[in-house]
Amino acid sequence: MYALTADEIAAFRNSGEFDERWYLEQYDDVRMLGMDAAEHFLWLGKRLGRQPNPSFSQHVRQEAKDQILRTFAGEHPATDSLCLFSHYDEHARIDDYVITYLKALVDCGFSVVFITTSDAIPEREIAKITQLVSKVIVKKNVGRDFGSWFAGVVDSWKFNRYRRVLLANDSVYGPLFDLKFMFDDMGDRSLDLWGITDSFEVDYHLQSYFVVFEAEIVNSGFFTSFWSSYTFEIDKRKVIDNYEVGLTALARKSGYRVGALCSYYDVRRHALRLSDDYAGTGLAARQSRLTPVNPSHFFWRALIQNCHCPFVKIELLRDNPSAIDDVFLWRDTIKTHSTFEADLIDSHLRRVCPA
Repeated sequence: MYALTADEIAAFRNSGEFDERWYLEQYDDVRMLGMDAAEHFLWLGKRLGRQPNPSFSQHVRQEAKDQILRTFAGEHPATDSLCLFSHYDEHARIDDYVITYLKALVDCGFSVVFITTSDAIPEREIAKITQLVSKVIVKKNVGRDFGSWFAGVVDSWKFNRYRRVLLANDSVYGPLFDLKFMFDDMGDRSLDLWGITDSFEVDYHLQSYFVVFEAEIVNSGFFTSFWSSYTFEIDKRKVIDNYEVGLTALARKSGYRVGALCSYYDVRRHALRLSDDYAGTGLAARQSRLTPVNPSHFFWRALIQNCHCPFVKIELLRDNPSAIDDVFLWRDTIKTHSTFEADLIDSHLRRVCPA
């Protein structure tokens, strides 16, 4: 076998393509052998198909590329905080409430990659957000939100570039409150992975409409491994089990610090105090002591009034699938506790709700 020279090993180590710390964390046998990490990769790791850094393999990149139909360059400059924003609209529109949300993210220092599965979306709609985003990706409507985020992660990834990555989607109205205060608050908690709300349905997990990866986890082997293991899934239950619940479980198992702005038990305590006026809501709150419920639906009013949750779920106001009996109070609740324009919600609901 060809013998590596010291100059070759040094050149590779200094090339910017090799992350020694990550490589040693990822492959225990290298530490056990006591070999120089860069030499090990050139001598053996490369032949074993190992990665020199937490970027993505050619196979993973091709899988993401195959889902992308077209892309458009945005005008907003890249920053060290990346938001991957998943969008779908049955009428292939970018609604005003979405634009309001994007503006708030930009104000918080994010560069936004906007991924839409409305594959027939016209360029006049995309033009609405060009100044707010760094890129627009139009992809096949496969894989739900995690499929969009996967395509965005792989397409956007630059090794060791980001200190924060946010996964967000258009399933909520907001922000009802200034997101800058939320990011300051959560920054003080020193979490590696966090969300707005958490849930114990199925198993403990962060609800995936808003999930933040902080620097420690972004630049780890865990981040790359999680997305490299992604496979496009159609079934909603499997997506929840494997990715929404699975992400939180894997992060906790790997020793990362995980939490939520509005933790389930804190919100439930407030919801119990608010529930006396509405029998159905009160019953659900009391039953939640035994059976976990979806907090973003059952505890929506406590989330806004007591916990300053910056979002309310569209599904709750549009469909109310769990027949929550105080949902009709949403407009008064938002007007009382927030400066968010309720007209944005009314306008969207009129368009998407059947007559």
